[in-house]
Amino acid sequence: MGSSLNFVIALKHKLPHKQHALFMLILFGIGTVAMVYLSAPIDELWHRLYGIDVQIISFPHLMLLFGSILGGVAIVKIIQYHIIHERRKFLLEKVLVPVFFGGFLGGLIFIFGENEFTALPIGHPVLDRPYWMYPFFSIFFAAVLFLLVKQVSGLRFAAMLTFTAYLILRILPIINNTLWGMDSVPVIPPFLPIFLAIALSLDLVFKPKIRAHLHLH
Repeated sequence: MGSSLNFVIALKHKLPHKQHALFMLILFGIGTVAMVYLSAPIDELWHRLYGIDVQIISFPHLMLLFGSILGGVAIVKIIQYHIIHERRKFLLEKVLVPVFFGGFLGGLIFIFGENEFTALPIGHPVLDRPYWMYPFFSIFFAAVLFLLVKQVSGLRFAAMLTFTAYLILRILPIINNTLWGMDSVPVIPPFLPIFLAIALSLDLVFKPKIRAHLHLH
């Protein structure tokens, strides 16, 4: 979304960074949409064909890994681009920075994604995982990213926008799996109020760090 908007604005206003924006659009599109999101239904089909206990190095897992790397690089570059061209930004384009962080938070918590499914088979490895790991690391990731977005974004309520973006992205798979009649429907994480409290506190306590004269070399 951010890369698309960057490219459209660059074309409309003939800004010199349109080629860079197009490259980020392609990289982020391939990394997150074409690979990460498509790996989920392929992984579902893979499990139906070969069962739950399949090898870790499988085709959908490699898709997820490679797509995550591409998407991660694109996100870092887009954040860098945002800082460099801060003075050229429109409000809508600035809002998309917290949206990226919200998606990034969802990707980090996805590492512990199995905990959000109630219908896990007996003997699944996640059942042996310590109960504290899922909430601890999720809250830790959220706190770090909320604090980071306050350093990067010039918006007053950047952390709350990041939380809202994460919440929307988090609800989408619940709606999708329910509409498709899947047995494995993830639950809403119980620690969302903690996310909300952290984001709201950071927005109220810390002022935006970005200034119009900031440049990244």
